[in-house]
Amino acid sequence: MTTKLDVTFGVYSGRFGQLSEYIEAVTPGLILNRRGLPLFVESTIVLIEAWHEDLLASLVALATCEKEPETRRYLIGQGRREAADCTLESLIAMAVGRIGFKNRGQRMEEIFLELFGFSPWPNDTIRNQIVDLGLLRQIVVHHSSGVLGDDYWNQLTDKTLL
Repeated sequence: MTTKLDVTFGVYSGRFGQLSEYIEAVTPGLILNRRGLPLFVESTIVLIEAWHEDLLASLVALATCEKEPETRRYLIGQGRREAADCTLESLIAMAVGRIGFKNRGQRMEEIFLELFGFSPWPNDTIRNQIVDLGLLRQIVVHHSSGVLGDDYWNQLTDKTLL
């Protein structure tokens, strides 16, 4: 029997298969014309990080469905009083809204600890790498590849990424 979790991970895995095929297809062109390389790197970072955030959001959404009362109590405790009597759809939106990398992903870590009993990252090194990629995505998408000293830049632990 296929579960919702199987489907979630299958979609994520399939995307990486497509990305691998894409990289194979464009590499010969990049070898001939290196001017396209920066855009290729930026677009790959954006795709990977967007898919990663989508996977984390899907996991939180599934857990919210399975642990609705616990999620309501947790969100109420976080100041979201409307979580007490909102629809499940609204509750999922509130829970998924905690997925992000602001403040080193603190809100995401808190909801993961509440719903799953563990952190979304196995150690601080991995946390720093994942959060930096999330911040890099924000810089690429929303800040024209970054401005030295902006809020996203200041949160990076590894500034060599830029």
